[in-house]
Amino acid sequence: MNTTERRRRRNISACDLCRSRRIKCDGSRPRCSTCSQRNAACVYPEVVEAPKSRLEIEMSTIRHRLDSIMKLLFSENAHRSFLADMAPVTVPISSWTREQDGRTDMLPEEGLKSSSTPFMVIQNPAVMDLLGLKQDLAQQMVDAERAIVPMFSSSSIEEGDLHFSKLGPNSALDAFFDKIYIWYPILGFKLREDLLNVQISPTVASERCLYLIVVAIGSLAQYDSLQEALRQRPDALWMEKALGLLPTVLLESSVKALQCLIFLSIYYLCLVKPCQAHDYILIASIRAQDLLKRGNLDAETQELVRRAFWANFLIESELSIQLDLASSGLLVHESEIPLPSWSQIGDEGTSSPSDSTEVSPAPSSSTPEFPSRHFTYLLAEISMRRMLQRCTISTRKLPCGKRIFAPAIAAELELQLEQWHSYLPEFLSFGLDYVADCTSTPQLLFLQTQYHAYRATISWPAVYQVIEEGQLDDMLRLGCLGFYRSYSLFILSAASCIPQCPPNTWTLYASVFIITMAALRGTESLSLSSFISLEVLKSFDIACQLLEQTGELGPSLQMMQGILTEALANMWRNWHALTRRMLEQQ
Repeated sequence: MNTTERRRRRNISACDLCRSRRIKCDGSRPRCSTCSQRNAACVYPEVVEAPKSRLEIEMSTIRHRLDSIMKLLFSENAHRSFLADMAPVTVPISSWTREQDGRTDMLPEEGLKSSSTPFMVIQNPAVMDLLGLKQDLAQQMVDAERAIVPMFSSSSIEEGDLHFSKLGPNSALDAFFDKIYIWYPILGFKLREDLLNVQISPTVASERCLYLIVVAIGSLAQYDSLQEALRQRPDALWMEKALGLLPTVLLESSVKALQCLIFLSIYYLCLVKPCQAHDYILIASIRAQDLLKRGNLDAETQELVRRAFWANFLIESELSIQLDLASSGLLVHESEIPLPSWSQIGDEGTSSPSDSTEVSPAPSSSTPEFPSRHFTYLLAEISMRRMLQRCTISTRKLPCGKRIFAPAIAAELELQLEQWHSYLPEFLSFGLDYVADCTSTPQLLFLQTQYHAYRATISWPAVYQVIEEGQLDDMLRLGCLGFYRSYSLFILSAASCIPQCPPNTWTLYASVFIITMAALRGTESLSLSSFISLEVLKSFDIACQLLEQTGELGPSLQMMQGILTEALANMWRNWHALTRRMLEQQ
């Protein structure tokens, strides 16, 4: 029993009279036996609750927010309550600072770069040291990406060619809605009609720019292979024209201008250029915060800005995990912004502008009974990302400053993850012990891949501690077993997911790289040899094959491929040498 529990029990068991006379109190309510005999007033002191620890506050916050968010999202009655709660309000962003008011952050001050906390990310120096890599590998990757400036051809699209170009804008729009918009359904209700109107007679620069960006992204998405798309570059003409309008768009302070910046970021994500994508999402994040500060936005505009905010949140948080990139300050305000409201969206991903020659806008009074599938996915992804922002490391700090694996924290984090999974609707739900095949929806595959990556991250500190100390107890054994099981499922999920998730290509490959490198490092420890099963060895080969496909996609991925290939070759050499020594001894 700890000191707090003993103090609470003493406070509860003795009344004021017995305490003052220093006699034993039986704690009876409403009057103890002593006070009854003396016919005295029996008063018990108020119980003073001990202040909660940082960990208790954080875990309580995670559980409360997860329960409330997920219950609101996926039940019919809760939808109506959710809409009432999400009614347009003026968010007091004018008082925003970089401090996280009232919020306890589990991350150390250095964040993911903490030298004392083994975050399994490329920018963490402690993990880089453990893996035998340079501490500034993340910065080297950024420098390599920055050294390559995207270039377009000198040709351009004429005014009259927007609709009749041989590049096929309508088929590009089809591909955009089928493969890209499903990840970020953040545009307006009359999106299809607006795009067709811009196609015929564009007026405002931001509307024209957004149309060109959407067609550029869709022209890339038409190809089954990104490598083939990069060789053909069907996007070049459209994007050249869009970038020509960008200076004018940057002068606008409108939702359309904000959407242009977001989809420019998504365009570079599809090109597997994380730094350029981050540049534009950084500008978009600042613009979104600026728009949200205004108190005179109508309900529809405010809703569009909220969707833009959450798209920024997802993209910026995802890119900043592996690379040490500048922050817009948006991530610390996610608890202050209501989630987007599905009642004002409509099912925007079920058909595309080219499905008919005439597009009729949906009646303004008509809203869907339930959220569209794409929008429901967006909410599920937001809740997953918020969990990752809250706490991802299952360690506790010793008085000496060293961090060790904390099974209780790991169990709590896994519980939060299981609760998140249990609230997923049927079309997004996946099995926990097997991998869905590639015929499943891309959103399901991506959530499944994130799930297994998160579970591996939760168990990673156990592996890290065993590698560091060379000792394995029962609790560490469970953690290490969980890590390698989750790793194998993650690699299989990623193999199915990557071809179908164009905007997430770089981050998925980066996760494959760092988690595989961590798993490979475990093969060098005799204490972990029992966890290296045939399934794990196959996963190593699959991971290497995945990164071998990235040769033309960018310098940072080339660096990952070279490092992982060499590490895997070294592992096999070491294993063969060990096998020969064992045979010779026999």
